[in-house]
Amino acid sequence: MKFRELKQVRQSLAEARALLADPEMRAMAEEEITSLAPREPALEEEIKVLLLPKDPNDEKNVILEIRARHGRRRGLALCRRNLPHVPALRGATQVEDRAALII
Repeated sequence: MKFRELKQVRQSLAEARALLADPEMRAMAEEEITSLAPREPALEEEIKVLLLPKDPNDEKNVILEIRARHGRRRGLALCRRNLPHVPALRGATQVEDRAALII
Protein backbone atom coordinates (compact mmCIF):
# COMPACT_ATOMS: atom_id res chain seq x y z
CA MET A 1 0.00 0.00 0.00
CA LYS A 2 2.70 2.49 0.97
CA PHE A 3 4.70 1.74 -2.17
CA ARG A 4 1.68 2.40 -4.35
CA GLU A 5 1.07 5.65 -2.50
CA LEU A 6 4.71 6.67 -2.99
CA LYS A 7 4.48 5.78 -6.67
CA GLN A 8 1.34 7.92 -7.01
CA VAL A 9 2.98 10.87 -5.22
CA ARG A 10 6.03 10.66 -7.48
CA GLN A 11 3.83 10.51 -10.57
CA SER A 12 1.80 13.52 -9.40
CA LEU A 13 4.98 15.45 -8.68
CA ALA A 14 6.33 14.69 -12.16
CA GLU A 15 3.08 15.85 -13.74
CA ALA A 16 3.07 19.03 -11.65
CA ARG A 17 6.66 19.79 -12.59
CA ALA A 18 5.75 19.34 -16.24
CA LEU A 19 2.96 21.89 -15.79
CA LEU A 20 5.41 24.51 -14.52
CA ALA A 21 6.25 25.37 -18.14
CA ASP A 22 2.66 26.45 -18.80
CA PRO A 23 2.14 30.02 -17.47
CA GLU A 24 -1.59 29.48 -16.94
CA MET A 25 -1.11 26.34 -14.87
CA ARG A 26 2.02 27.46 -13.04
CA ALA A 27 0.28 28.61 -9.83
CA MET A 28 -1.71 25.39 -9.53
CA ALA A 29 1.40 23.29 -10.23
CA GLU A 30 3.42 25.14 -7.58
CA GLU A 31 0.64 24.62 -5.05
CA GLU A 32 0.52 20.91 -5.82
CA ILE A 33 4.29 20.58 -5.60
CA THR A 34 4.27 22.39 -2.27
CA SER A 35 1.70 19.98 -0.86
CA LEU A 36 3.24 16.77 -2.28
CA ALA A 37 6.98 17.44 -1.86
CA PRO A 38 7.13 16.81 1.91
CA ARG A 39 5.04 13.66 1.54
CA GLU A 40 7.62 11.87 -0.63
CA PRO A 41 10.47 11.62 1.94
CA ALA A 42 7.98 10.77 4.69
CA LEU A 43 6.66 7.85 2.65
CA GLU A 44 10.21 6.71 1.86
CA GLU A 45 11.02 6.62 5.58
CA GLU A 46 7.83 4.67 6.34
CA ILE A 47 8.74 2.12 3.67
CA LYS A 48 12.28 1.77 5.07
CA VAL A 49 10.86 1.02 8.51
CA LEU A 50 8.43 -1.52 7.06
CA LEU A 51 11.30 -3.26 5.25
CA LEU A 52 13.33 -3.78 8.42
CA PRO A 53 13.37 -7.43 9.48
CA LYS A 54 11.44 -8.31 12.60
CA ASP A 55 13.60 -8.88 15.65
CA PRO A 56 13.13 -12.45 16.93
CA ASN A 57 13.48 -11.20 20.52
CA ASP A 58 10.56 -8.77 20.31
CA GLU A 59 8.09 -11.16 21.93
CA LYS A 60 10.41 -12.36 24.70
CA ASN A 61 10.45 -11.14 28.28
CA VAL A 62 13.54 -9.55 29.78
CA ILE A 63 15.03 -9.24 33.23
CA LEU A 64 16.13 -5.73 34.08
CA GLU A 65 18.20 -4.99 37.15
CA ILE A 66 19.09 -1.45 38.16
CA ARG A 67 21.47 -1.00 41.06
CA ALA A 68 22.28 2.17 42.92
CA ARG A 69 25.95 2.73 43.60
CA HIS A 70 26.32 5.60 46.01
CA GLY A 71 22.79 6.70 46.71
CA ARG A 72 20.02 4.18 47.12
CA ARG A 73 17.38 6.83 46.62
CA ARG A 74 18.84 7.78 43.24
CA GLY A 75 18.40 4.25 41.95
CA LEU A 76 14.82 4.13 43.15
CA ALA A 77 14.12 7.57 41.67
CA LEU A 78 15.60 6.40 38.37
CA CYS A 79 13.35 3.36 38.38
CA ARG A 80 10.25 5.37 39.22
CA ARG A 81 10.98 7.97 36.56
CA ASN A 82 11.87 5.58 33.73
CA LEU A 83 9.57 2.68 34.54
CA PRO A 84 6.29 4.26 35.70
CA HIS A 85 4.20 1.41 34.31
CA VAL A 86 5.73 -1.21 36.68
CA PRO A 87 3.31 -1.75 39.59
CA ALA A 88 6.08 -3.19 41.83
CA LEU A 89 7.74 0.24 42.09
CA ARG A 90 4.72 2.20 43.26
CA GLY A 91 5.04 1.35 46.95
CA ALA A 92 8.80 0.80 47.11
CA THR A 93 10.64 3.00 49.58
CA GLN A 94 14.11 1.54 49.25
CA VAL A 95 16.05 0.03 46.40
CA GLU A 96 16.48 -3.28 48.26
CA ASP A 97 12.70 -3.69 48.22
CA ARG A 98 12.86 -4.32 44.51
CA ALA A 99 16.39 -5.45 43.59
CA ALA A 100 15.41 -7.12 40.34
CA LEU A 101 12.35 -6.49 38.24
CA ILE A 102 10.90 -8.97 35.81
CA ILE A 103 9.10 -7.14 33.07
